[in-house]
Amino acid sequence: MKRFRIELHLLEDLVLPAGLATAGAPRNLDYIPGAALLGCCAARLYRRLSRDEAFRVFHSGAVRFGNGRPLDSHGNPGLPMPLAWHVEKGRSYRQEAAPNLLDGSAVVNLTGTRAEPGRQLRQLREGFISPEGEIIVPETVFRLKTAIDPASGTAAEAQLFGYGSLRAGQRFLAWLDIDDEIAQETEDKIRESLTGTLRLGRSRSAQYGTVQAEVTAGEPPVLQTGGDTTLRLFLLSDMALCDSYGQPCLLPAAGNLGLPVDEVVWEQSFLRHRTYSPYNATWRCRDQERQVICQGSVLTLYLKRPLDRDDCERLAKGVGLHRQHGLGQVLVDPDLLCGEPPRPKPVAEKPVDDHDQEKQPDNLLVRFLVAQQKAAGTRGHSHERAEELFQELRDLYRAAAGYAGLERELVGPGKSQWSRVMETAKRTDDLHPALQDIVGLEGESLRIGDDAWAVPTGLPGHQRNFGCWLLYCFDGTHGYDCSAVASLLARKAMNLVEDPAFLTDKEVLS
Repeated sequence: MKRFRIELHLLEDLVLPAGLATAGAPRNLDYIPGAALLGCCAARLYRRLSRDEAFRVFHSGAVRFGNGRPLDSHGNPGLPMPLAWHVEKGRSYRQEAAPNLLDGSAVVNLTGTRAEPGRQLRQLREGFISPEGEIIVPETVFRLKTAIDPASGTAAEAQLFGYGSLRAGQRFLAWLDIDDEIAQETEDKIRESLTGTLRLGRSRSAQYGTVQAEVTAGEPPVLQTGGDTTLRLFLLSDMALCDSYGQPCLLPAAGNLGLPVDEVVWEQSFLRHRTYSPYNATWRCRDQERQVICQGSVLTLYLKRPLDRDDCERLAKGVGLHRQHGLGQVLVDPDLLCGEPPRPKPVAEKPVDDHDQEKQPDNLLVRFLVAQQKAAGTRGHSHERAEELFQELRDLYRAAAGYAGLERELVGPGKSQWSRVMETAKRTDDLHPALQDIVGLEGESLRIGDDAWAVPTGLPGHQRNFGCWLLYCFDGTHGYDCSAVASLLARKAMNLVEDPAFLTDKEVLS
């Protein structure tokens, strides 16, 4: 097997929808799927190959177009955040001095340990992590568009829509694996078709999708195990399995992994699932629906015997269906799961010699620019903290709905309640007393005046109802700008409660 590196530089924003939803804010992938590279190659090469060659290249799995994952500051591709990693609720997993680095002391790896009783943990699900502990979150942007009425040349009635996209300027790395059965001449054609300027994703005719690609030789993957009968499989990409009847299978079993599996250790396995239908631009329609196990999932297995060389070679080529699209790529016993999470040290800044540094002028413009720079850093931290609290809030709504026996209905504060929180956060810097008046706090309990904030969640401690949770988050002891974070959180919550479909979202912990 031969392996090649495909380095992708985004010259324009790249639109890669994650699903079929047409209501609400669109969800965009934070990586470049291998199917996009396969489609680009097929558009240039399919008609130039014979029928048998085309089948071997694009349908047999002998050529595998891997996902493009973002690069860290050292030019190494990130790995999906392992779903076995958890952090205590209310605590950040980023270093305070260097937010782009992982705080390994805050992360709990549940493949090798049990959660302490009474300790509430949340799963890390977003972004990528480098082996050295650098956190990589691809930059995204959202733009509103409107269709143009060809008759009048103006905006069409009721045709407003939006695109979420990966921001231009970022770099990604994908792997191209070609089995030895592919002829050298065909291999050269594949590499040539993926070199230079590519057009990927949606809306390629309107300012989106231009990518500069470079293909270079790489080292074939080598999977080795220590001869142990306990195995951890870490999913680098989504994995599609089927049972003996050819039906989609979301719970891996001994028979559909192609390994000598004796038992799946479910208490040390962490899976998420998603369903999607890929769009085929040539057919101008969507392919059949796929039900897959998400990248970042972790499978812990007991084996009947240690893996041999043939088993490792099969794993290196992927597991399951649609491997030509980049699905089924795995790592065996990676260091991220077999040891403690990395604890990188921030790079110390080189001291600046006052004699070498030119004295900074002191005028109104310089003071304004310095203040803007500090404000930008504060806003970035506020957005990060608001997103963490938003994920906790989603869990609270789900817990409250389940506790009330109304799994498909919204239970808790609605849009009007969160609108009042947002307006209050914008008006005052002393937020906690104002929130006490909003939720109706008297002593240690809530008044009956506003039932929405007093709705029980069935959870202990400060999460026993929405009001207590809100007051705990903004009591001023957590080291962030309460007014800014509360305003951002309230805006996210107002959008959330308008669409209770998130209560039945399939992408939940299995």
